[in-house]
This record gives sequence, structure tokens and C-alpha cells, in this order.
Amino acid sequence: MWLGLAPIILALDAVLITRALQQPVTFTNGVVLLALHALLSLGCAQAIFLSLPDACRHPRRTILGLLFVLAFFIPQVGCFGLRLVLLAVQLWPETDEQGWFGEVTPPEFTLQGDHVAVRFGVGGVRARLSDRDASAENRLEALLAIKSMPQRLSSPLLRTLLNDPEEDLRLLAYGMLDSEEKNINERINQALDEYRRATEPKTDISRRLAFLYWELVYQNLVQGDVKLYALQEAGRFAREVLDVTPSDAGVWVLLGKIRGSSGEWEAAHDALMQGRSLGFPATRLIPYLAEHAFRQRRFDEVKTLLQSMETIAVGDVMQPIFDFWTKDENRHPRH
Repeated sequence: MWLGLAPIILALDAVLITRALQQPVTFTNGVVLLALHALLSLGCAQAIFLSLPDACRHPRRTILGLLFVLAFFIPQVGCFGLRLVLLAVQLWPETDEQGWFGEVTPPEFTLQGDHVAVRFGVGGVRARLSDRDASAENRLEALLAIKSMPQRLSSPLLRTLLNDPEEDLRLLAYGMLDSEEKNINERINQALDEYRRATEPKTDISRRLAFLYWELVYQNLVQGDVKLYALQEAGRFAREVLDVTPSDAGVWVLLGKIRGSSGEWEAAHDALMQGRSLGFPATRLIPYLAEHAFRQRRFDEVKTLLQSMETIAVGDVMQPIFDFWTKDENRHPRH
């Protein structure tokens, strides 16, 4: 019944439009035409809506609004054409359901005992990744070995791959760098929120922020202006801590590292020595003091400092430097 009422309304609308086109175009005629056309469009939309199956009537306002828009802006065709399409879908014969998926037998697990996993050191990883003639599989295996390396050592290697012609290596290297940087930045943002909300004292939060900003620099995750900003923020929060607790040896040492990374070697040396005087282990400070002495070209002091280190405290990265400066036959550089 409602579907049969829609053509009558459409016919009235067609007569209205035809008569309006035959009249002189004036503002009043236009307003009257639009008002009558809107009223007939609403009636047509309501008639079509009531003829729809229950499953097609929800949400009511949205469906009714769509039918009205179609009837108003596409006269004679819009909502009535949509109803005919729905009617055709309802009357269309259902097709037999097709099975798109089949059952497969699970693969049999086999233990490949003859497969020997390749292990790489820092030098081996660097050599394999820089060898553009090596197969992509071998270079990818070397890249995956980086995950077991300290981030401070792996970051420079990953950064060299950001311009690699092999897309898989380039994307994986970027993802590994970005993941670690995001992890630290999330912790920084969380600590900053706590810092803004906290009332005095904020010493513990400032201490955490100083070490987190320094971590971005120490892990070689930031460069350029971002690195300078991280150093500035780390130094600012470290000084906030020392203003309240000047006896914090760890923060004094951190401030020395920050100043050293900023090229302030004298100030860095003073901060490290302050940390040492407050009880920070001297063995852990020797590499930094030796670096500062080397930067200031005090080579005798470099040799003396490194010779005072215990061999057990020398890591793999420091070993070649330690061997060079502690050999009896080795002389310090002259210039």
C-alpha cells in the first residue's frame, strides 16, 4: 500500500515542478515551489520508509533523512529508485553458499639439527652489514644479531642502514631505532606529567628526568638539535637535584657526563671529581677522566689513569684502548 502511494506523490511533484517552470521566475514563486517540493519529498520519503522491511528501518532518523535528501535533490528518481533496488535485492534468487576455505593437513614439525646458528660480534655485524655484495638473507641475519647488543653500540650501526638500498633492512633498522626512542620518550612524558602535577619536593622526579634525557644521548638515539635539547634538559634537571641534595654523587657524575658531551671538559672534570669525592667508585670514573685528559691533550695523565684500572673492569670496547696505553713500549703521542 505504502509503496503504491509513492508514485502518486511523485506524480504530484512532477506536476508541481512542470507548472512552476511555466510561471515567471520570482522570489515568491521560488520559495513556494521549494516549500511544496520539500513537503511532497517528505511525504514520498515517509511512504518509501514505511514500505521498507523492518530490518532496513534502523536507525529511523538516518534512513528517513537519507530518503528525504534523495527525493528532494533527485526528484522522480532518488528515493523511489532506491526502493526499487531494495525490492530487486529482496526478490533476487539466493545463490548457493560457496565454500571458500578448505581443510589442510598441519605441517609436520622437523628439528633441523644440522642448522648452525651464526653468531656475530660487533666487528662481524658491522662488516656483514656494510658488505653490499652479501646476500640479503645474510645481512638480515646480522641485523637481527644486533638485538643482543647494547643499544649504545647498535644505534650507530642501525643508523647507517637508514639509507640502505635493501628495503627490508632499511625498514627493520628504522623500526628498531624508533621503538627504543619511543620507549624512552614515553617514560619522559610520564615523568613530566608527574613533575607538573607534583608539589614540593620534586627531587626524585627531577633525578629520574635527568637520567632519562641523558639516556637518549647515551644510547645514540638522538642527533643534532634534538641531542642538544636533550643535553640541556638533562643538565637542567640534574642541577635542580643538586640544588636540593648537593651530596648526590651519582647526579654529580651524570652532570660531568652531560658537560663532557657538550664539550665543557673543564666543568665536566670538576663535576666528576666532585662525584668521586662523595663516594662514587673511582674505577667507573677512570674512562671518563681519561677521555677528558685526552681531549685536553694531557697524554701522560691518560696513561697513568688507564694503568690504574683493574684488568677485570675493562670491557670489550675499552680493551683495545687499554692495551694501547698500558704497553710498556708504547709512548704517548707528541705534537
